[in-house]
Amino acid sequence: MMGAAAPIFDPGASSTRLQIAVALVRALGLDQDARALAGTIVTVRYNGLPLPLADNAQIPPELRGYVQLALDLGLLSATITPLPTPHATFHPSGTVTRAVMAQTLVRYRAHFTAGF
Repeated sequence: MMGAAAPIFDPGASSTRLQIAVALVRALGLDQDARALAGTIVTVRYNGLPLPLADNAQIPPELRGYVQLALDLGLLSATITPLPTPHATFHPSGTVTRAVMAQTLVRYRAHFTAGF
């Protein structure tokens, strides 16, 4: 991926889950929708109810909309631990494996070809 600070492509660099969320939501043309959600609390659905991410504070407020849309579209997923008290985590600084990236790109392709 390309870094935000310099226009240099580094094919050997790893990408974080946050970087992938931002890149794919932008690639779908949903930048304006993501910006409208800036500063909100990112949630996932659990048993039909919104469950705030436990690591929400680790996501910069201006990028929370990108994560929310990536979760809502199923591009990326959160880890939900149901017991003893349900909580969800996104791990925004976690790196993405090739397997997860392949799975994510298949989901992205479905949205892209649907015209989303």
